[in-house]
Amino acid sequence: MNFHKKLNYKDKVVKVANDLLIQNDCVNLLDVLCRMNWLDISHIYRWKDGLEDNLESYMQSTPEKRAEVYHIFEEWSAKLPSIEAPWKFHSIITEGKKLQVLDGCQTDLELLFSRHFHSRDLSSRKKTTLHKKLTQKPDLRVFIKTGKDDDTCKKCNTTIYRKNFIYTEAHTVYCLDCAGLGQLVFLPSGDATLSRRAKKFTRKFAEVVEFNKRRKRYERRGILVEEEALEIAKRSCESDASERAVKRLKSTEKRVEEDKNFTSEFCFKVKQLFPNCPADEVNAISEHATVRGSGRVGRTAAAKKLDDESIRLAVIAYIRHKHTDYDRLLINRTPKKTCRRLIQPVLQKKLKSWEV
Repeated sequence: MNFHKKLNYKDKVVKVANDLLIQNDCVNLLDVLCRMNWLDISHIYRWKDGLEDNLESYMQSTPEKRAEVYHIFEEWSAKLPSIEAPWKFHSIITEGKKLQVLDGCQTDLELLFSRHFHSRDLSSRKKTTLHKKLTQKPDLRVFIKTGKDDDTCKKCNTTIYRKNFIYTEAHTVYCLDCAGLGQLVFLPSGDATLSRRAKKFTRKFAEVVEFNKRRKRYERRGILVEEEALEIAKRSCESDASERAVKRLKSTEKRVEEDKNFTSEFCFKVKQLFPNCPADEVNAISEHATVRGSGRVGRTAAAKKLDDESIRLAVIAYIRHKHTDYDRLLINRTPKKTCRRLIQPVLQKKLKSWEV
């Protein structure tokens, strides 16, 4: 992301911190470094997996500039309430450990990195949820193997085939038996109540995810629970099925009304930012961007707060597909980056004509 070059150094750090606080309800110094492109998220993932001793060697810029950013952030966050949540590596194979962000003993700075700051007007319910999210041990995650090549369990050397369940830790593959999860049964996604109750009754639990190649992300496929807990959950769901059906109908009607109101507010915001945009296209942009479950920019947390940049991105996406040769270029197998570069003149011209 390119930030306004006219802002001075201090204002850039403060702007990033404020934006993150608004979007996520809390902000950590690592989040700021990532948003400023001084730290790559892939390095953080490796660090959280216990593959890196610290993150300092991967941080961009000089030690002097980083020290200045730390100082600016510390001053900015001085009056904000915080939750103490040191970074930890959790393991069921080896012994877990406390993670260290910086190289060497820098206690004060490590303490700053472990603090998650939130706004003073956060409701007590949100504070409780946030505290639980930051301090509780993360759920175990099991993967559905998607690669064509077979893997081998690190402990027992059992061959793991495609579509089998695997547990990974520090980029090392284990079968479920060696991970202590072999006694669990799989409950597919689809019945939220059954999953929630099974999770409540089980003593051991793991989330099952699979990599979606098209969307380039991991998606939840179900959970692993104890067989006895699943049977109890099924009996519980059968006992109040009719009552839940009535509530589900009311909930659906409520969501439809909420979506309608959100689309209307989104439409009004588009009109404000792009006054020369034709009315039919304003409606088309709003309806397309705000479809529930679509994963589009209009359903992001920032867009739900009617953030100007998110609205602008939704309009740009619409212009890209409706007023340029972007789709035709993609069909002709032109690389995506090249497509976006080629359509920029037409896109920017249309965008400016709607803004004036």
